[in-house]
Amino acid sequence: MSRQDTPGFTDERQATLKASIGGHLRIARFDHWVKNVFVLPGIIVAISMQPDNLDIVSLLIRSIIGLIATGLIASSNYVINEILDAPFDRKHPIKKNRPVPSGQVNIPIGYVQWLGLMVLGVSVG
Repeated sequence: MSRQDTPGFTDERQATLKASIGGHLRIARFDHWVKNVFVLPGIIVAISMQPDNLDIVSLLIRSIIGLIATGLIASSNYVINEILDAPFDRKHPIKKNRPVPSGQVNIPIGYVQWLGLMVLGVSVG
C-alpha cells in the first residue's frame, strides 16, 4: 500500500505538507547563519585579554558551540519576526510571497518553532 493509497493522504495534502515543512525551514533562515561570523572579533578581544590561558582545541570547540547557539537564537528571532510581520507583508507586492503571508506556515506551529529554537539556543549556549 503506497502513500497515495492511504486514506486522507491525497496529493493535495502531500503538497501542503511539503510546503508547510519547507515554509517553516525558510522562515528560520538557516542560510543567514553565515552572518554570525561577526561574533568572532569578540572572541579575539577576549583572547587578547588573557593570552596565557590559551588552549586552542578547547577554544575551537567552544567557539563552534557558541556559533551554533548564536545561530539558533538568530533563527528564533527570524521566525517570530516573520510571524509578526505577516499581516503587513500580505499587503506588500513582493513580501506577500514570503512563507508566512502566502500560507505556507502554520502559525501555531510557528510559535512553537520560535520557542523551540530559543530554548535550544539558550541550552546550547
